[in-house]
Amino acid sequence: MAFTLSPEEIIEKYEIYTAPLNKRIDAICRALDDGWQVRLSLEPIIGVEGWEKIYRRFIQEISKAIPMGRIYDINIGVFRMSSDYYKRIGKRRLDTDVFALPIAIEDGVARFKEEEYMKQAVAKELFKHYPGEKLYL
Repeated sequence: MAFTLSPEEIIEKYEIYTAPLNKRIDAICRALDDGWQVRLSLEPIIGVEGWEKIYRRFIQEISKAIPMGRIYDINIGVFRMSSDYYKRIGKRRLDTDVFALPIAIEDGVARFKEEEYMKQAVAKELFKHYPGEKLYL
C-alpha cells in the first residue's frame, strides 16, 4: 500500500479536495497496525518560497507521528510537468508561486533547475529518521 505525503502548507494550497496530512498519517498508522506493507511517496516537492524550512518541518512531523522503522520504503520526487502544460499555465496563472524557483525545460519536461539539490535536501533530513538503503530519489 502506498501513500503520497506533502506538507500541510502544500496540501492546503495546491492539493485542494484531498485529505489533510493528519488524516493521511492516521491512515498510514492504521495500515501498519493492520499488517500492511506501507510505502511512502514524498512528492511532489514544490519549490515555493521557504520550501527548505517547510519540508524540514514536514519531515520532522511525519517522523514523530509515523513509526518510520516499519515503513517499507520511501520515494522522493520533485514537481515536474510537460513543457506544453507549463507554457499554458504560465500564460493563465500569473498568481501562482509554484514556479518560485527557476525552471528548466529539457526533453519536453519542465522541472526545477535545482531539482537534484531539492531531492538531496529532503533526503538529508530523512536520513536522520530512516535508513538510506530504502530511500529512493
